[in-house]
Amino acid sequence: MSSATVAGSPVPDQLARSRAGLAFGLAAFLFWGGPAPLYFHAMASVPALEILAHRVVWSFLILFAMVAWSGRLGETRVILTSPRRWPVYIITTLLISTNWGVFIWATGHNRLLETSLGYYLTPLVLVVLGVLLLGEKLRFAQAGAVVLALGGCSVMVIAAGGLPWVSLTLVTSWSFYALVRKKYGIDPTVGIFIETLIALPLSLGYIGWLHWSGQSHFSGTGIGMLMLAGPVTAIPMVCFMMAAARLRLSTIGILQYLTPTLSFLLAVLVFEETFTPAHAVTFTLIWVGIAIFCWDGVRASSRAVVAAAPAR
Repeated sequence: MSSATVAGSPVPDQLARSRAGLAFGLAAFLFWGGPAPLYFHAMASVPALEILAHRVVWSFLILFAMVAWSGRLGETRVILTSPRRWPVYIITTLLISTNWGVFIWATGHNRLLETSLGYYLTPLVLVVLGVLLLGEKLRFAQAGAVVLALGGCSVMVIAAGGLPWVSLTLVTSWSFYALVRKKYGIDPTVGIFIETLIALPLSLGYIGWLHWSGQSHFSGTGIGMLMLAGPVTAIPMVCFMMAAARLRLSTIGILQYLTPTLSFLLAVLVFEETFTPAHAVTFTLIWVGIAIFCWDGVRASSRAVVAAAPAR
């Protein structure tokens, strides 16, 4: 085999890996922004808490199959038998359950525009949390992006006469969820499996109580629709994990804006939610902030690549 072949062989492999990662990433973020809101909107007649309980149960079964298939049940057992780790997992379980529950409620009550606002803000809030709690440095452009986003939120607060609690709950719960997971090095697959396991007893108990009291929607066509909550949760999650293992963090960071963008378009064009001048100002300021944020991230990544390149 020639030296040219040996030297060139990793390039096609890396290219194929990147393409696969991009495909998985697009699938995850497009699913979260489109089919997922459409599904939860179609389930508007079912209380959000009941959907959340079924989401936990059916997601748990899918995740259990994944963890077992990958041979990681032993790793899960080690974590579960370590009392010191339980408080962290209980916190992340509460955070992700809150995020899921509020998103389900908001989508079913024609508040998808507010969820879009929350998820647009999430990356910027994560930057601020990294500075405040992890001692990370904030670049000038990042600071400008955060100021613009905060300005946009201020416009919405003034116009609405109160805090956009849906947006704030979503951005706060998801940001702290990501922060805690990063700080304690929680594995994506095993972590979400343990979180659904912790929430499982309460979810099963609530579903049982609904059935006993005659309030359950788990009958007729409702059986299949509620069971779909599992795949709706697990499929994009698996795609995201496959993408995260193959792509640079900066690429993932840019792709994630597909989700709130699709949700925004669904809210305005399909669900015909009210879009006021205050919304226009708020989203414009946030979009400009995000553009600056992404530009700064790409520039910083390019500089890092140049700095790491060997001298010729």
